[in-house]
Amino acid sequence: MTKTKISRLRSEDHFIYNDFPLVIAVRDPQPEFEKHSHQFTELLIITKGKAIHVIDEKEYSVSAGDVFVIKKNKEHEFKNIENLSLINIIFIPDRLNMDKWFIEDLPGFRAIFQLEPEYRDNHRFESRLEIGKAELAFALNIIDALKLELENSPTGFKAASISLFIKLLVYLSRCYEKSLKPQSITLLRIARAINYLDRNFTADIDFYGLAGIAHMSLRNFQRVFKKSMGCTAR
Repeated sequence: MTKTKISRLRSEDHFIYNDFPLVIAVRDPQPEFEKHSHQFTELLIITKGKAIHVIDEKEYSVSAGDVFVIKKNKEHEFKNIENLSLINIIFIPDRLNMDKWFIEDLPGFRAIFQLEPEYRDNHRFESRLEIGKAELAFALNIIDALKLELENSPTGFKAASISLFIKLLVYLSRCYEKSLKPQSITLLRIARAINYLDRNFTADIDFYGLAGIAHMSLRNFQRVFKKSMGCTAR
């Protein structure tokens, strides 16, 4: 049986400025689109309707208020689309120097961008961020201002765009930190433990105690840390 070739979306086809990889795509409505992967990260905010989102051959229901991240090289598509609209924020974290934004200090940010994608299958997508109408409206106001900066490119638009993008990420991270879902609380505990280790990496760390903060065994905590951070907790 011949395997269907999956299209891969290239960065150079999506960013106006090579040194500033940040774009907003409004899909209203979201059209049918074949399964694909891409060379960039996507932050998806569902604004209306519902669909089945397929990622790495796993299917999850999405609807208005869902917020989640698709990392680069992940194969995904939408199917069974019903009046679906969304905001797609396309960016490359490394080239935007996001590691210097202090944004990872927020447990909610680490949960949304690093942990939820890794736990998506285990949690059956239950640890995603879900925001209500008021929170969605507030986020859309920030996105509208960011979109204007990116489209009109006035003097200082890069600085203004980064400021607005950070404002959006902080807002969404704080929304996540208010979640009462057990799966989200689990990810926030892990995020706080990772943040503590990240801030005190030169100190003599009690890893058993740190794993306890995350409500995990030491072995499982070290596995999760390595998967989300790319290095071993020692």
